[in-house]
Amino acid sequence: MNNYLDDDNYQKLNKSLFKDLKKSFIEYQDRLEPFNERMDYIVNKISEIFGGELKWWEWPWDSDSGVPFSPMDLNADFIQLDGEYRYDDDWVSILNNGEQVEFHWLKFPTRFLFEDFEQEVIDGIEKYKLKEQEKKDKAKQQRLNKKEKKEKVLSKLTAEERKVLGV
Repeated sequence: MNNYLDDDNYQKLNKSLFKDLKKSFIEYQDRLEPFNERMDYIVNKISEIFGGELKWWEWPWDSDSGVPFSPMDLNADFIQLDGEYRYDDDWVSILNNGEQVEFHWLKFPTRFLFEDFEQEVIDGIEKYKLKEQEKKDKAKQQRLNKKEKKEKVLSKLTAEERKVLGV
């Protein structure tokens, strides 16, 4: 028999369930406080690093159950929160493991809860900018190569062939 049910009426709960649940909830909140403080530090520090403005954040709500997620839901490599913030550029950084993270979604690796992350994010911003510049440089070089090839081919044509082609 369940210890939380009244012996004389199975439809009523005895008061010990309520007291135990209340005590457990208070203990849970006490343990959750440092966790939420760390979360607050992380999202505010990321916002500061990128020069944005974070107005608020909260755990996302589960659309199926209508309850907020909690630290108990942290079985993934990333945490993503809801919030309101302002930013100008993409908040993108390439982390030490090579993974590209878009922080403007208030998404960050779960390991940030347990590790120093600030310098990694700052260094990763530079890695991302370098990667993006390399992409632009490569695309520019490809355009130049294409133009040079075209000019080389056109230089082999006679004036009459150029006229026929309209170049």
